[in-house]
Amino acid sequence: MILGLSMRTPDAPPPEPPVTLIELMPPEPPPPPPAPAPAPEPDAEPAADVQAVESSDAAPAPEPARAPSPAPRPPVAARKTPRPPPEVPTRPAEPSVPDLPLIGGARLTGALRAGGGGSGEDAGGGGPGGDGAGGSCDMIGRLERALRDDAELRRAVAATLTARNAAGQAVLVWDGDWLQSPGQSGKGLAGIRQAVAVEVGFAPRACKDEQVRGLAVVALDGTANGPKVALGTGTWRWRDLLGID
Repeated sequence: MILGLSMRTPDAPPPEPPVTLIELMPPEPPPPPPAPAPAPEPDAEPAADVQAVESSDAAPAPEPARAPSPAPRPPVAARKTPRPPPEVPTRPAEPSVPDLPLIGGARLTGALRAGGGGSGEDAGGGGPGGDGAGGSCDMIGRLERALRDDAELRRAVAATLTARNAAGQAVLVWDGDWLQSPGQSGKGLAGIRQAVAVEVGFAPRACKDEQVRGLAVVALDGTANGPKVALGTGTWRWRDLLGID
């Protein structure tokens, strides 16, 4: 029996427990919180009740002062549009009548005229457009051609002759100095002085130095009885009209 016990095989070791593999997974994110439910609209009546309770408990607040209402504007009277004045037919302004001396009779007959006509001595007559050599300047002809289209000057001179019943005579505008009519802003008639400044100013020197005795007559329309002006004194030169010594 003892031998049987000694011959007994030792107990086998207990089997190892089976290995279990556990895979660790990351936790899932928590779900998003639910959207908040919209707040219920308060009923008007309960709010009114609460406000009534609160207003009854609290002292009544003073009402804010109201701004005074603006004073009513006075009514604006309608403006009447004035009627335009009736149209009055206008008449053309009558030319002014220069109050200057008149030349007629024998003095006018013997005056120097265009082309060298008349009794002026050493007047330098002749054909127009000359250079003064041999007496061919014809300064009066130059002035007549320059003044031929000056309708205002013709009207002023014609009005003077008509108002003074002096048809066929000439108005004296220069007698050593330019004459000035009362009411005129300058001496002489403007058209005459301008024509003299141009025609005499640009004439050859020999024509400027041409000597004239007595009067020279400038016809404004080329007729014997038409408007004309006279200029001159005892003995003078054309340059004297420019004030050149």
